[in-house]
Amino acid sequence: MEIKVLGLGHVKDNLTTETISQVLTEENIGTHVEKITGCKNIAVFGIYLTPSVIIDGEIKCTGRIPRKEEVRGWIKNIRKKETQDELGQFDFRIHRRLTAGV
Repeated sequence: MEIKVLGLGHVKDNLTTETISQVLTEENIGTHVEKITGCKNIAVFGIYLTPSVIIDGEIKCTGRIPRKEEVRGWIKNIRKKETQDELGQFDFRIHRRLTAGV
C-alpha cells in the first residue's frame, strides 16, 4: 500500500500525516506515509488544495484533514480488495490445475 500526503508543510498537512500514521499503528499496518511538498511536486498530481491524501494512486481527499474513521475505511477497503485479488489469483491457479488434464 502506497500512501502519500501532499502539502506545503502547514499544520493541517502535519495533522493529516499524524492521523494516517495513528490509524496505521492502530491497525498494525507497517506502511510508510510519504510526504510530497512543494507546489511543483504537488501540481504533478493535479491537486491544488492541501492537505491531500493519495492511496495507491487514488485521490482520497483534498483540502481537509480526514477523520480517523474515514482513513480506517479507506485502508480496510484496500486490504479487502488486495485479499480478493490474491484469492482470485489462487482460484485461477487451482482451476488451471484441475482443468489441465481435461
